Amino acid sequence: MNNETKGTIAITALSILWGTAAIAIRALSNYGVGVPAQLFFGAIAGCIFILALYGKKVEIIPKKENLKWLIILGMFSGITAITFFYAAIFTKIAYLEFLHYTMPLWVFLLAAFWLKEKITAWKLLALLLAIMGISLIFHGGAGIDLTNVGNVLALLSAVSYAGMTVIGRKLKDTEQQTSVFWTFFIGIFVALPLFILHNEISLIGIVLISLYTLVEGIGGYLLYYYALRNIEASKASIILLIETVFASLFAWMLFGETLTALNIAGGLLILTGAAIVIRKTKWSI
Repeated sequence: MNNETKGTIAITALSILWGTAAIAIRALSNYGVGVPAQLFFGAIAGCIFILALYGKKVEIIPKKENLKWLIILGMFSGITAITFFYAAIFTKIAYLEFLHYTMPLWVFLLAAFWLKEKITAWKLLALLLAIMGISLIFHGGAGIDLTNVGNVLALLSAVSYAGMTVIGRKLKDTEQQTSVFWTFFIGIFVALPLFILHNEISLIGIVLISLYTLVEGIGGYLLYYYALRNIEASKASIILLIETVFASLFAWMLFGETLTALNIAGGLLILTGAAIVIRKTKWSI
């Protein structure tokens, strides 16, 4: 099995895993665990878990040329989480999701001009189908007011998510365990000011955050950075949109949220766009 095949499988699996993230976050919120505590203790737990699981494979002192990019990677990750969570407080969920999942547009721009990735006709077709799908699922962002602080935060979360994806690809020669460690390590300092201001937490909350971090954080980021070592950022960004399809499906199955014909049509367009990218992969078993 070649590296491109492995990377494509990894990013597809990640999309399904992170499709459950909203459900897990909602469960944490039901136990009174606020966003600052989730981010701060999640980052601490992530550092502990990755060191316990991989030990010497983690470069605590990385190569000089990689250090600045690992720090920026961690900052982008923290900013993505903070802007996304707080956008949910100040704007409608439909607006949040629509703006957040414009991420592939920003990845395409960054990947083309910075990483010099080729933007082919089939990539553009896949991107168009995916964006159309997002528009149908989240009603095209109709009525979005970009003077609203929540909408601005949601758009910032998309840009920082794109930056995180592109830098993750730039660090393709770095072990994914090291990228995961630095993502969480820098995340501690990004989340610390928020936690100092809002530091309510319980023992059961810390346990739940740790379990969430082990599955969604450690498992997710290992898949994420492994995939970005092996496939282009522009390809990964489109496949990642499968996450929205599974998030909607899980919300319908577990919480009885409405699943309309437009939602289904949008999901099919996203899956079609992802299928085009997957079909273009150089498969080797």
